[in-house]
Amino acid sequence: MAIYSRSFSIIHKADQSPLTEADTAANEIITERLRLLTPDIPILSEESFEAFTTPNAQGRYWLVDPLDGTKEFIKRNGEFTVNIALIEHGKPVLGVVGVPACDILYVGAINYGAFLVDADAKRTRIRVAQRAPDTPWKVVSSRSHAGDNLEAYLAHLGEHELIPMGVRSSFAWLRRVKRIFTRVWDQPVCGIPPRRKP
Repeated sequence: MAIYSRSFSIIHKADQSPLTEADTAANEIITERLRLLTPDIPILSEESFEAFTTPNAQGRYWLVDPLDGTKEFIKRNGEFTVNIALIEHGKPVLGVVGVPACDILYVGAINYGAFLVDADAKRTRIRVAQRAPDTPWKVVSSRSHAGDNLEAYLAHLGEHELIPMGVRSSFAWLRRVKRIFTRVWDQPVCGIPPRRKP
């Protein structure tokens, strides 16, 4: 958060998406700590993916997005997260979504459950809320990644309430109270199985 509170450099990757010094610094810290913690598990990170070769002999690797929602970070609206998942044989078995601006973590693991961990390290079990019949769907949409696919999906969905948020904050919010349709790339980090429709 030290970088967030001051001026910072921004460059653009080959695909023209922005990259800040916070992305790079977070990537270095996270990958270094994961290597110390689990030296036998390779790391696939969005900011250093070229270093990844294959999962280890047990089919495991870490999947990391050190700063998801870079555009939101640049806008300083607090809607960005840090995402780390342990993948085993192509499936997420453990995941952490950190929301630095709120000083909270969302953690989950197979056979463990999902929890919100606040700034005082208090854990609260969380579950996806059930939708009451004949009520509008709550749809959380990325502020920065809306497009024709979303419009087509919403037309198919029917009555709904659209709630714009940053990409990663939407997952954190979802884990507390709602349901969402989103991009496949983001799903392993949160442990949400792919869905094409509700």
